[in-house]
Amino acid sequence: MKIRFGLIQKLASGEKINKTASGKGKKNGKGQTRRQRKKVDMMPFNKKLAKAAERKELGSALRIMSSIKKAGGRPDKHTYANIINTCVRCDNITKAEEFLAEMRDTVGLSVVGHHRISFVMGFKRKVSRSNYWEGIVPPLFQVPMTTMLKGYASEGMRSKAQGLLGEMMEKNIANDRSVSAFLRGCLRHGWFEAAVSAYEKASEKGITEDGCRNVYAKILSLAGRSSEAVALNGLTGSTLASVSTTMAVTTGDDKKAAEAAIKRAEAKLNEEERNMKSDGLKNKFGDHLIAEARRDLNAAKKFLASDTSVNVKPSFARFLYLPKSTEDQSTESRIVEGWKAIGLEQIVDDVKEFASSTLPKALDHGKLKITEESRGICLEVGSGSGDWILSRAKRDWSQQWVASEFKFDRCASIRQKCLLEGPRNVHIVGGDARECLPMLLPSSCVSEVHINFPEPPVWHDACAREGTGGDHLLTCDFFEILHGLCRGSCVLRVVSDNEQYLTTVRSEIGKLSGLWDSVELRELTADDESEPSSYFDRMWKRGHRSSRYLLTAQCCKLD
Repeated sequence: MKIRFGLIQKLASGEKINKTASGKGKKNGKGQTRRQRKKVDMMPFNKKLAKAAERKELGSALRIMSSIKKAGGRPDKHTYANIINTCVRCDNITKAEEFLAEMRDTVGLSVVGHHRISFVMGFKRKVSRSNYWEGIVPPLFQVPMTTMLKGYASEGMRSKAQGLLGEMMEKNIANDRSVSAFLRGCLRHGWFEAAVSAYEKASEKGITEDGCRNVYAKILSLAGRSSEAVALNGLTGSTLASVSTTMAVTTGDDKKAAEAAIKRAEAKLNEEERNMKSDGLKNKFGDHLIAEARRDLNAAKKFLASDTSVNVKPSFARFLYLPKSTEDQSTESRIVEGWKAIGLEQIVDDVKEFASSTLPKALDHGKLKITEESRGICLEVGSGSGDWILSRAKRDWSQQWVASEFKFDRCASIRQKCLLEGPRNVHIVGGDARECLPMLLPSSCVSEVHINFPEPPVWHDACAREGTGGDHLLTCDFFEILHGLCRGSCVLRVVSDNEQYLTTVRSEIGKLSGLWDSVELRELTADDESEPSSYFDRMWKRGHRSSRYLLTAQCCKLD
């Protein structure tokens, strides 16, 4: 039995379908059959919305939605998925929520009534509110709700993310991608307990696949549960490399387990590399991931071969991460929550006792202790995985360095590298730099500021004109915050491969008349001091982008 999809939609929505004896639609008052009425094709609109999402052009996307309504069109699941994705990519969570609510009201209610008829595989059945969610909603709402979940998780809205994932699981909408989106938020913000709870529920429902297992393995290993992480199936080479590198530091005397994990990671990386070559794929980013994973494995092997014994407990005093969605807690309790996410509970028996003895070693009246007042501290904003700051810190072990990084997993990676490579003069201040730096650093304590390869918020001219490219850090407001932390002699250095973006940053600094002086932008040359390598520097070079630009400015302040 052949059933047209358009007919199914009309029947499901309760619309009456009148047929003449010849099978043609009944004519209306204007002499047109229902079949002859103009139907708005949503595909061109959806393609434009997808392009707007890719280019982060929220203004364009909103105009497209208005055009759909003017044309008499009816947004479908692809329309809502694209507009919600655009809002999320442009960090406009409120607007994304509005469109999801609209989709619930229009797409959802147009399909189901209390007792309406639907056709599924040629059979008709009653559709009630209960079996509506079981059979019809998952394919309609899965992508838009997963995108909304991604937005909540990325922005650190833990309660909303947990609530939406719970609803999706209850109504059988969640899949591996949904769980992965939530777990990536947990990895990004250090929500260890929330990650464990979500993964266990997803496992019970049988919706965990390789995607969420790889994210969960990283979360487990950072929390000191590497043996559980390495036992998961379907792990990629880069995930195995991350887990085994953590094991090298945290397994103590059980070096055989770490060495076995390293061998497994190396074998998997070799397999993935062979597969890429046999398929004829030219994946520069994939090559870069494999190269970086091997760098980490080599560092782990070198550490194990040195028979170095590391006491990890003192490193907690140098790890000051403030998780999102904990703003209503005290600074100290937020720091301890970050400690738990890097395995504190696997190392000490009494967390409260450890915190009461360790926090005073790290903080002085709630601020980071400065080891040498005369020299101040050197600050890197956006430290990534920490390669650059570790290279500089090892040049002068007496200089105190602070690595500021938003993402929890990157902060944890910096701590691991400090343990593997030896520097004890690097403190990690994690979280939103606009909040955590003024909260944890004393005023006028910074003697140098370095920002290496900041991520531009905008890649397209239209997005720049509309100002809808999403949130970014290097604005005049942030440079005003930095000014309060810097000494009068402090020099700001920003390095990037994107000259246009540095021009924008220079204009932001220029808005703060009297706070920053001697602002200069130029291309780095061979005569400049060689800068230490970093993750992003190596990635750009792999993509044959070798031009580098330097923006400098000096703080204007009387100490």
